[in-house]
Amino acid sequence: MHATQKRLSPTTIIKADDPSLGPKTRAEALWNKIPIRNATIASLGDSVELLADLWSSAWKTGNGNAIPKAKLVEFSEKDLEKIYRKEKGFVPSLSLAEMAQSGKFEPK
Repeated sequence: MHATQKRLSPTTIIKADDPSLGPKTRAEALWNKIPIRNATIASLGDSVELLADLWSSAWKTGNGNAIPKAKLVEFSEKDLEKIYRKEKGFVPSLSLAEMAQSGKFEPK
């Protein structure tokens, strides 16, 4: 998170944004700003790498290779959402609207 905010601060995004535009035009205008786009792509790459490391370490720590294939179950996104949204006190999952409404994610 620190590297991402250093690379592309919330204030930089806000200054580059034009809220007077419609949603699609607004998104396109922001994405067409090369510094915003490049920083976003780099941050997404970091996020993918971190997520892969987390899943890999969880599999290793849980001795996933020892689990019989017959016991491995595939979850749909909807099934997973029921699980992670149920745990309110531990790293809550919030939509962007919920984050904005909370007031805890505003730039200083």
